[in-house]
Amino acid sequence: MVSVFSYNLFCRSEDAVELAHIVKLLGVIPDVCVEDYIVNFFHDLRVQKRGIVSLDPTLAKFDNLKVLNLSFNVIKRIEFLPPNLEELYLNGNEINEVALNPAKPLTKMIHLGLSMNKVRSTALSLIVKVFPNLFCLDISFNDLCDLESAIVWCKQLLS
Repeated sequence: MVSVFSYNLFCRSEDAVELAHIVKLLGVIPDVCVEDYIVNFFHDLRVQKRGIVSLDPTLAKFDNLKVLNLSFNVIKRIEFLPPNLEELYLNGNEINEVALNPAKPLTKMIHLGLSMNKVRSTALSLIVKVFPNLFCLDISFNDLCDLESAIVWCKQLLS
């Protein structure tokens, strides 16, 4: 089983390239190759098409992360998100559950890409509570059978 942070952070974001460059120039420095440094280093992280099946609790420690793209993996649950995340791309996964506390909404999130997943109305009702300030919500090509209730939930984002 591969999770996002038990997995080798081999990705294509500019931050990852910069970190790899630093390590290449300076070698493996204990101060750079520790979790505290790494979780504060990234602002934009893109790990696509890598077979990731779950989000690790370590992900929630990435306080400076603004953009996270985990599209085209096999993730089923939205959980352990960084508190200051603004854009989340989970397109082409198997998302069917939101395991976040609606009492602690992620108010900075403005874009949520969930196209080509297995989102149903029950998950959608929680999405609008957990991400109350969304400007863009892409839920195209999902399992939303009851269009009327989906529209009702999405209208809550407008109020």
